[in-house]
Amino acid sequence: MGTYKGIQGYTVQSLASDPGASADTEGQVWFNSASNVWKVVAYDSGSWSAGGNLNTARAQCATGATGSTPTAALCFGGPGPVDTGNDICEEYNGTAWTEVGDLNTGRPGMGGNGTTAAALGCGGYQTQTKTEIWDGTNWSEGNASNDNHYPPCMAGTTTAGLIYGGGPSPSGQTEEFNGTTWAEGNSMLYNATEFGGNGSQTSALGCGGEPGALHTANTYDGTSWSSITSLTIGRTSPYVFGANDSSVICASGKDGSVVNNVESWNGTSWTEVGDNTTARYDGGFGGTSSSGIMFAGGAPAVSDATEIWTLGATTQTVTTS
Repeated sequence: MGTYKGIQGYTVQSLASDPGASADTEGQVWFNSASNVWKVVAYDSGSWSAGGNLNTARAQCATGATGSTPTAALCFGGPGPVDTGNDICEEYNGTAWTEVGDLNTGRPGMGGNGTTAAALGCGGYQTQTKTEIWDGTNWSEGNASNDNHYPPCMAGTTTAGLIYGGGPSPSGQTEEFNGTTWAEGNSMLYNATEFGGNGSQTSALGCGGEPGALHTANTYDGTSWSSITSLTIGRTSPYVFGANDSSVICASGKDGSVVNNVESWNGTSWTEVGDNTTARYDGGFGGTSSSGIMFAGGAPAVSDATEIWTLGATTQTVTTS
């Protein structure tokens, strides 16, 4: 039979005051001898706050995805209010967006991964196989993908990347990038465009999409895709961010109308958490399930708004019934 210490790595202590709540102490249980109650560090339901607005409002933009964070994000491509600015790249420092080097070929509907220092963009409208690589200052041409991808999902990094799905017809095609070339991988178990996804080359997730605001969700282990529990709310073009396939946030999107519902995936089930402020779809995102960012998109007019997701650790009293 397992012990609490063996499972959580902590002994149950009697303390006169509460220790600090953080990701490092999540799951710690103790007896507060001053108030005579048991307490635990657990995560709350999460909250959203406003970040700095983009300089150019846009939808169908790409993003550094897994590498983007609330303090270092990248947004590139996508049409502006009158289909202008689709080569513009902006970088976020936690407070404000700054325009940096333009894409060589501007287009909407790209996929993106990486960080503000090293990112990858692939696919897009009328350029479904085109690849560009960002070195922190400039974009350069990379080798084309084997399949068409518009609009796709991407995960991973510039040296271990993953692209999957997209069209122009609904597809589950998957390719892996090694820093130089793309290689075919096993296809997803469903075909879609305009779906959401994130993660790494060996631990990725894809969910939702067209046709029909799908509930479907799949995970990738580096070799093959598996079906997982469906989304509670089917949606198209959601904002999906997380470090791997077992810890993901799926926010907003379209379900007939534009929604601002948010769901959290813990590797087993989807749970509805705090709604984001601005209902929208088809924008940029990045970060982890505990600290994420979403920006731009259609609402239905193109948006310049940025929202920051925070899942905080809190001290809670243990109750019994």
